[in-house]
Amino acid sequence: MFCLPKVPVSRAWYVAIVFLLSGCIAPALLFSPQGQLMWALLKPLVGLDPNEVNLFEQPLIKSRVQSLLGANYDTTVSLLKTANEIQQEGPLFYLVSRHTPIPLLAEKAGLVWNADTNQLAVLLVTGGAPQIFAEHINKQAEQLIPSWPKALADYADPAALQQKAISAASNKLYAEIPAELNVALAMAADPKAAIALQTNNLTQKALSPLQQQQAEARVQLNTAEQAVTAAEIQAQQAELQLQQSLAGSEAFQLATGRYSAAQQQLLRVRQALEVAKAKNKALATVAF
Repeated sequence: MFCLPKVPVSRAWYVAIVFLLSGCIAPALLFSPQGQLMWALLKPLVGLDPNEVNLFEQPLIKSRVQSLLGANYDTTVSLLKTANEIQQEGPLFYLVSRHTPIPLLAEKAGLVWNADTNQLAVLLVTGGAPQIFAEHINKQAEQLIPSWPKALADYADPAALQQKAISAASNKLYAEIPAELNVALAMAADPKAAIALQTNNLTQKALSPLQQQQAEARVQLNTAEQAVTAAEIQAQQAELQLQQSLAGSEAFQLATGRYSAAQQQLLRVRQALEVAKAKNKALATVAF
């Protein structure tokens, strides 16, 4: 008959043995009592609402998160409480906020516990910039870089966040362009087709309203030229703000987004100007 050796063991080791025999414990946690307890706490809760199971009031979670976040604890937990499910991706157990109740302080938060390393990490996005709080493992001199689930990977990447900000700013600026320029911008994607279309329309019309068409074309041309001038000024101002910002700072990242958006807007209105010039040229050809 198989017997366990009669050696004194703690209650935590009894828990570890039970989970090991049942196949429910990760091998990497066998020598980490705290990791075993975290696994025993979180594994049964996967798929459940963290608020309904009072996850943030569990001493094992609360003490580690408070120690990790310090002054950022209340802000981060208020976002994390908007999560409605404890999730698992491989060895990663995590929460992701669904919305922000405090948009002026932070926009996004994520909490991740890595079962392989017993590392707890928190991601907090403020002003479009990620802040990462991660525990040191075994008092290592260098902090272990945390692993993130797919749901948080983009938020942990400053470049990805910056690209999102640029896209959002570009879409907003594009929406603010006058309607007649939006039409020109859409046609600018294929200038040859735009010229052909304009020429076609002019050929089909009688010459009597030609002068009126030419006048309208001149107005569109002037509008396009003014739009280019305004966009150039905006681009210069954005570039100046970028140069005055400290590299790596939050202000620098925001200024970078504004500068990129201004450059994209300038490109669009310049394309619109080329279309307006082509229209005038087409009208002049028909008149001749």
